[in-house]
Amino acid sequence: MKPIRLLPAFAAAVLFLPLAVRADDLFAIGFEDYGAGDILDTQPSQSETYRWRMDKGKAVVQTNLVHNGKQALRLESNRAAITRRFDGGKDIQPLSSSTQYYDSWVYPACPPNAFTVVARFIDLTGNNFVDLYFANDGAIKLVAASGEKANPRKLVDSGAQWTPNEWHRLTLKMDFAAQKQQLWVNGKPVPAGPQPFAGPCDGRICSVTFEGPDAKSEEDFVCYDDLRWSDADPLNKKQP
Repeated sequence: MKPIRLLPAFAAAVLFLPLAVRADDLFAIGFEDYGAGDILDTQPSQSETYRWRMDKGKAVVQTNLVHNGKQALRLESNRAAITRRFDGGKDIQPLSSSTQYYDSWVYPACPPNAFTVVARFIDLTGNNFVDLYFANDGAIKLVAASGEKANPRKLVDSGAQWTPNEWHRLTLKMDFAAQKQQLWVNGKPVPAGPQPFAGPCDGRICSVTFEGPDAKSEEDFVCYDDLRWSDADPLNKKQP
């Protein structure tokens, strides 16, 4: 495992309790040091480079539905969208290890036909090379390259399912040497196995975007909690 160099200001900006922070984490966010309410108003004081950007709709830090600790992020219906950037600032670089892991917990409080982008990863070129979906047929899907010039991207059914009103753990291994991704759902590898990225990426990822459900009712939402980006396998029980 390659060592990761985090500048002090960067570390202070992105590492939050209650998650146990390790030196190999790029970020660990549990929303515990946020205030309750609109996330743009209640996020901790930090560099503008690492603040959340609200793309559409509304996102709030709430206390009534959490996976761990006392608070979690809630995204409202009509595909509310929020982006976390972690690429910029003078002399600050994103994680560049050849193998990286993204780990999070997602709670879809919405009908099973409500399509949701639960994670969209953008690299420094602006290419969304990985998308993860809770699709409207109950399947968990991802965007992968098809290998066909006329249709370079396609949705691939992972073989795993999502269920409304339950917490789901998503763990994505990104192998930039092989240009492939492997998804685990609730600690188990999905039947589809490794899939190619939708586009080339050298590992320098600049942001991740989350959405609420594609549903009209204000009662429908999606919660996110315990977000972690690391070059250490979060499913390895030998890790602290």
